[in-house]
Amino acid sequence: MRLSTVGLGLASLLVATASLAAEGKVEKGASSSGTSTGGGDTGGGATTGADQFGNKVDVEADVATGEVPKYKKWEVSGSFEMHRLVHTDDVAGGQPVPGPPDAGSSDNKFMNAYAASVRYDLTPKDRIGVRAYVYQRFLADQGENGFRFDDMVVTYTRLVPLPEKFRLQVGLWATIPTSYDSQLSGTITSGRLSLDLDRWFGTLDLNVRASEEGYIQRYDSYAGSGGAVPNPLNRIAVVFNAEYHLPFLPALSAGLGLYTGWTWYLNIQTGNLNGSGVNSSEAANGIVQDPTYASQPIQQSYGGEVFVRYELPSFVGVKSDLSVAYAQGDPTIGYSSVLHDGVGHAYLGFYNTSEVYASLGVRY
Repeated sequence: MRLSTVGLGLASLLVATASLAAEGKVEKGASSSGTSTGGGDTGGGATTGADQFGNKVDVEADVATGEVPKYKKWEVSGSFEMHRLVHTDDVAGGQPVPGPPDAGSSDNKFMNAYAASVRYDLTPKDRIGVRAYVYQRFLADQGENGFRFDDMVVTYTRLVPLPEKFRLQVGLWATIPTSYDSQLSGTITSGRLSLDLDRWFGTLDLNVRASEEGYIQRYDSYAGSGGAVPNPLNRIAVVFNAEYHLPFLPALSAGLGLYTGWTWYLNIQTGNLNGSGVNSSEAANGIVQDPTYASQPIQQSYGGEVFVRYELPSFVGVKSDLSVAYAQGDPTIGYSSVLHDGVGHAYLGFYNTSEVYASLGVRY
């Protein structure tokens, strides 16, 4: 259940919203066994094994048994997550993506997220992969079943062993705009560069990730010619995770994750708003902005979680884990923004993003 590991359950939302759902994943870069922030694929930590040619490579020991599996060049994975908001008395309607902070989260009170991925090692230190995500809301538009695709992600990762048992992973990814939200916002693709540094201290795993993500958009606002919510241009994010495995039962662990990110947005052109509510000065400049600011303000989002995870023993090569967590936002439902109506506030347990969730991840 780690915010830092790009996850299999990641059904995050790529467009900018009041709760900044796009800040996630797709961190759906955030977990390997769960969509949001759960279950890492690092097992009990890296150890030394051998590939089919006898070369020394880093492989992942089974947390439950301590056994070092035979090196395998490929892996397929899947996950299922159930989310529930803590504050369920907010019945305001409308999509939370996009929407103002008071638009309501009724269609996120209960949400399921599904994911699948496949990866292949070109070399023991070079990995490519593809991930797909689906989320299910239980409040849908007429004629819909509540299921929608999120964006697919194509990834490349380079492992860089460092001295003193540090491990650095340099990652690149590009999205395929298969989500409903990306289609409305006119997202062509987004690209991300990430640096992921990991170190085990006994049974304590510490991890920090920094990422830079840029967006290629057709429009400057959500919903193209009719939207009033600006599309994201660029994002920088930092994630910190700590996971402690019990010495007498290493398959059981507890941890926390902290997230913050800064997003730059495109200026909204008057043409997108058909001139509605635009004064002559704004029309002359061709830009519609929050009157508090001369240009779109940089938005900072934040979130975190505490979790418990249990790694089940491997069975015929299949690894799985169960996780439960309390989270203040995640890549599935989005994160809270520090800026509310032009005023900076950070709320603990903010009603739009305060949730509990459970996840099951499976890898072969």
